[in-house]
Amino acid sequence: FVTYTLLIIITIVLTYSAKKMASNRIDCVLILSCITVLGLTIDICTGANLIKTSLLGYDPIIGARYYGIGNEFMGVFIGATLVFTTAMMDRFKISPMFSIIIFFIITFVMGYPRLGANVGGMITAVSTFIFASLRLFRIKIKLKHMVAIGVSIVCVVGVMGFIDMKLGGGQSHLAGAILNIANEGPNAIFRIIERKISMNVRLIGITIWSKVLISTMMILAILFYSPVGIISKLSKLYPNLSIGWSSIIFACFVTFFVNDSGVVAAATGIIFLGMSMLYLIFFMKGYCE
Repeated sequence: FVTYTLLIIITIVLTYSAKKMASNRIDCVLILSCITVLGLTIDICTGANLIKTSLLGYDPIIGARYYGIGNEFMGVFIGATLVFTTAMMDRFKISPMFSIIIFFIITFVMGYPRLGANVGGMITAVSTFIFASLRLFRIKIKLKHMVAIGVSIVCVVGVMGFIDMKLGGGQSHLAGAILNIANEGPNAIFRIIERKISMNVRLIGITIWSKVLISTMMILAILFYSPVGIISKLSKLYPNLSIGWSSIIFACFVTFFVNDSGVVAAATGIIFLGMSMLYLIFFMKGYCE
């Protein structure tokens, strides 16, 4: 009772404060996503004490994550980061380099063995943030860019694995996976991917997060058709934020293949796409005043 009461009160306070601070319709989206990114970053870097007691945090009963950042908050982290950085660019007309710096910090925090220690999250972050960075510089994604993304993932995972073996004694699942791949070759990679896909297919039928994911996708599908032209108008008003939204969709596909519970991360991440889009639609001139 106390937890839910506090959640309601905090939500009301944050919403009211954001509305009072906002001088532009995009400010509320910007403020709340900034608070989310900043709060998670500080908490992970100081021992994840808030994550441990969060409703989306550790759960010894079902064995859900007992260190670092779990897939629930991984989706939140990536979704909020993409919305925050791209909304900042639209609001203040700043350089894409701002987003790239934030992307680098978040990737490090998420993947560093002594902080976030989420390998699937790190792979999702690297691929998604590179995808977003290319689009923010208005570079058309081609096959060579996808290859570059793959090479970057291998390099970052290799560096983090090396750090883990040197500092952590090679006890994490990242170090274990690297050793298996080194010993067994590509077959180990295919087995890992197969296991993760099968787990996600199973989770779709049993987790409530699949309902969140499907519901949000249905909302987005409806918006593409009605009101007519609403997505196109949003993209013209917020060109950088629209790149952040498309990058969240890209992240959802990636996380499905590289995380045991990727459907969960996809659901928590896509919330930032769906809710920020719906919020801004409410204030679009010609549709709602």
